[in-house]
Amino acid sequence: MDLQQEWNRLNERHFSLVEPVRLAVSDLMRHPVESPLAKLRRNARINMGYAVAFILLFIALFVWNAHPYVRICLGILIAAYLVAVFFTGYKLRRLPPIPALDGPLLPVMKTYHDQLRAWINWQERVALFIYPISIAGGFF
Repeated sequence: MDLQQEWNRLNERHFSLVEPVRLAVSDLMRHPVESPLAKLRRNARINMGYAVAFILLFIALFVWNAHPYVRICLGILIAAYLVAVFFTGYKLRRLPPIPALDGPLLPVMKTYHDQLRAWINWQERVALFIYPISIAGGFF
């Protein structure tokens, strides 16, 4: 058994020249849609959508419930969620566009990392304030 012949046979059978090139070209054409940077942008937009949905829910509860303590808690939550939507939109606008594959990727990745890390840190700090108010509103 010649190792070189087996290797060549494996390459001919599994790694034909036409198939990988076609797959690589299709991957390059889908890059802006399938890239991790595009997924991060999409997930931030989904986060904004959930915040808007909860704002609408809180407004409905605010109108439906007449208890003043509940209304105070819901008003604070509505204000916090509105700020979160605007802050997320601001951070999304500050993100650079998704780069082409032939351009430098490292500066864009650093910018994405810094912007999204600041966004997540802000959400964590705000959550320490918002969750107790949410729990109190739920208790009342």
